[in-house]
Amino acid sequence: MADFRGALDRVCEAFKISSLYSEQEECLKAVCDGKNVYASLPTGYGKSLIFYAIPIVADIVLNRPGGSSKVIIISPLKTLMEDQVQYLKALGLSAVALHDEQSEEILKDVENGSFTYLFASPERMLNSSRWRKLLSTEHYRKFLAAVVVDEAHCISQWGLSSKTNPTSVPFRQWYGNLGEINSLISNEVPSVVLTATASKATKKDIFTTLNLDQSTFLIERSPERQNIRFGTQYLDKNIPMSTIFSTIIEELRTEKVNCERTMIFCQTRKQCALVYRAFVESLGNDVYVASKPDAKQRMVDMFHAGTPPSVKKHVLENFFQPRGHIRVLACTVAFGMGVDCKGVHRIIHFGPSKNLECYVQECGRAGRDGQPSKCVLLYNGFMAAHCSDDIKNYVGNTGDCRRKIIYQNFPGNFTSTVSGHRCCDVCAESCTCSVGYCVKETKLSVEDTSGSSDCLQEPVRCVNSEQREALNDKLEAYMKKLVAENTSGPIVSNSILQEFTRFHIDQVLNNCEKLQTLKDVATFVEVWRREHSRAILHAISEVFADVASTELEAFDSVEDEADIDIIYQEWASLRDDSELCNLLCGSNFTNLDVEMEELDQSGNEKRSVTSLIGNLIS
Repeated sequence: MADFRGALDRVCEAFKISSLYSEQEECLKAVCDGKNVYASLPTGYGKSLIFYAIPIVADIVLNRPGGSSKVIIISPLKTLMEDQVQYLKALGLSAVALHDEQSEEILKDVENGSFTYLFASPERMLNSSRWRKLLSTEHYRKFLAAVVVDEAHCISQWGLSSKTNPTSVPFRQWYGNLGEINSLISNEVPSVVLTATASKATKKDIFTTLNLDQSTFLIERSPERQNIRFGTQYLDKNIPMSTIFSTIIEELRTEKVNCERTMIFCQTRKQCALVYRAFVESLGNDVYVASKPDAKQRMVDMFHAGTPPSVKKHVLENFFQPRGHIRVLACTVAFGMGVDCKGVHRIIHFGPSKNLECYVQECGRAGRDGQPSKCVLLYNGFMAAHCSDDIKNYVGNTGDCRRKIIYQNFPGNFTSTVSGHRCCDVCAESCTCSVGYCVKETKLSVEDTSGSSDCLQEPVRCVNSEQREALNDKLEAYMKKLVAENTSGPIVSNSILQEFTRFHIDQVLNNCEKLQTLKDVATFVEVWRREHSRAILHAISEVFADVASTELEAFDSVEDEADIDIIYQEWASLRDDSELCNLLCGSNFTNLDVEMEELDQSGNEKRSVTSLIGNLIS
């Protein structure tokens, strides 16, 4: 191991850096010692450099000719693989990604060992006899220096059956079979497992799946980013999309390319399109750098699985530049995984992530330069329906520090020196810095033009506990009726099930003193269909007997339907978003945009709504 220090110097020379982090050096030393490595290091810590360096270090330490050693990297997305391949090629290193678009000539070069870095998805590596055999060939058994599993948290998120529904088929089941690689390679080849955000439960899943034991070299750092402020904000469906983002729209109009670079994460492509349209229609020609139509100078763009390759390339190249002209990007999680996003200081989630672990991963795109950054999560009941309990609790929390809620789920005893408005919206409420705008620092400034503010309407009745209980019983009966009607046939209407849940019943009970008309219901309750508004008002009428007959007679009025539609017309497309409906399939969450992005995904899926129905009626 006398040449190890010289090997590190060669790595620094090859990648044009002055030095490596101590954690990177420790991981490389463990690989040279033949140990498996598990490294959970924060976003932006340089995890990729660990596996970039392995072949260079192995050649020197093992006295091999330069370029002899190989490394196989298991990676989740084609876009990520291609980005890393281009980076390595630009440095004069040989790299290739296995996917359907590669020519047969290149694939034969892979079999002949012509590339130092081989990127592949789990599906491509394990679900093909051609590439399974590759691992057993004499060349790879001799020169393979390590097998790397990058973004290893995907094992838990995509590769395993739901813990609440063990019979469900995982979204990408080959992630759950990655342990098979150990039987295909030499026992002397170490595994290197890398992630930025693995909770305690995810870490356990990773170790079990990959057959890692206590001899594994372990290095973990808290994923906390002290320069990020966290906040949540209720997303009133009565407020137009352009109003929700009005502050950023006006900032973009006046500041142009000096506008704070912002990523708006959406759960589906339709949501991306709605957000994008709100900006483009509000800005008009001001959406362009010079206020003149030019598609390559647009300051707002989209990125999702359906985005044309040329646009994806344009967006990625622009985000590699801290001062790139794209200042607002509406995107799904297909963007950002493993991408070095430059100059992003504001991240908005248009609806919650699947769970807190995913949320931390996505928030990690912000503030990589160390500058103060803000992450705001916009939510409402319908958009939060697909989420895990941990992020539902995070959203519903009003008294505890959000930073603590987030990071206590990760290994180690979490402590932080961040406080006040620099921490989160909850801590901002008690901030004593006397700046005067502490809460605003963790929120989006939204001017509510809907006229739906609670304080503008006085109660129309007094409600006692017996009446409230009777109303609760009637609403629960209606909810169970919906469940029965929409789960009895071969096709389950998940979106309808999620449109009327315990969340909505509680909204009615909390506002029943004020509900006397259909418009009142639409204003104070997050209803997404007219029939729900009618059922609520009918139940109120039966309990209180004070609803005007004209309101009840209006139930079947076409004119009334048009009036109610006006209240949530823009949001109707969200309600009927087919991708979002697929997300509402209980705990077996599937990110359809990632599925579209990953061309090697087999696509076999099987859904169960048992846990969903249980949650709805319990």
